[in-house]
Amino acid sequence: MKPIATPSQTIDVTLDEVLARLARNEIVEGILLLGSTGTSAFTPTSDFDLLLVLLDLPAPVRIVNTWIDHRFAEIYCTTSAALARILAADAAWLEGTEEAVVLGWLHEGRIVFDRKGRIEQAVARARNLSPAPNSDDADIVEAWRKIGYNVAQIRRYLAAGDPASRMAVNLRLLYSVDEVKFHYFTIRGISWTGEKPAIQYWTENDAVFLEQLAQFFDEPDLHRKVELYVSLTQHCVAPLAPLWDVEDTAISLGAGYGGAGGGHVERSAQPSRDSRRSQHKRTYLCRDSHPDRRVDRIAPYLYPGGHRW
Repeated sequence: MKPIATPSQTIDVTLDEVLARLARNEIVEGILLLGSTGTSAFTPTSDFDLLLVLLDLPAPVRIVNTWIDHRFAEIYCTTSAALARILAADAAWLEGTEEAVVLGWLHEGRIVFDRKGRIEQAVARARNLSPAPNSDDADIVEAWRKIGYNVAQIRRYLAAGDPASRMAVNLRLLYSVDEVKFHYFTIRGISWTGEKPAIQYWTENDAVFLEQLAQFFDEPDLHRKVELYVSLTQHCVAPLAPLWDVEDTAISLGAGYGGAGGGHVERSAQPSRDSRRSQHKRTYLCRDSHPDRRVDRIAPYLYPGGHRW
């Protein structure tokens, strides 16, 4: 499969005209505006976000990135059958699954076209469903373990001091701080909804973390940048437990690499929500060398079933 990119045919076309063109196509059953599109939060630099509900997919198209009226646009494609399957579930979809994302779009989106009224019914059904569960305990504690792992590796590379290790520190910081940003919300049981909502949340609820993040981005000195990163990680995990440290042992339990059966799935089969949950890793902390440290929030994981790790 080759990448597909062609000059936009709608760069000089207004959004209203694009919506009208789509509505004239009989395969289009409904259109929803997502994000800030069509709201008072829409700004001169905002993009267009649309959910296109089709009777069927004439081609295997999931997402179209294009330009409409000189604005960047994201068009997500789904089908009526997919909506029916998602809405017919007898339990809430796990956060992070595509099904949960679609439910979120139905819950927050604004209908601008509904050929037969079925999109309105789908939206009403979505808004009556229980919200998708936030991360469970296993996800939260695994986030805590991974953040501690990144800190340990970055400190190890920084101590080496050679040019390759310094470059490795910079490379690891690129994604490690991104994980801190995301797992800040995981650990607090809050759904991640994007960068701007995150900034708004920190502005209103945690200005200290936001200021630390700004200092991290602005810091030119690598050693100081790592110090600021460690401060961010400590702040991130604080509601759960202290950051695991030198001489601590953290264990992530699961089926073992390659043992969960997730590497090959028959084309006709999709893993159930229960099987996806059963494959989640479990994380435990051994702190026999530091008996004075309290990790009350992780206590259930220390000695599962009475077995001491």
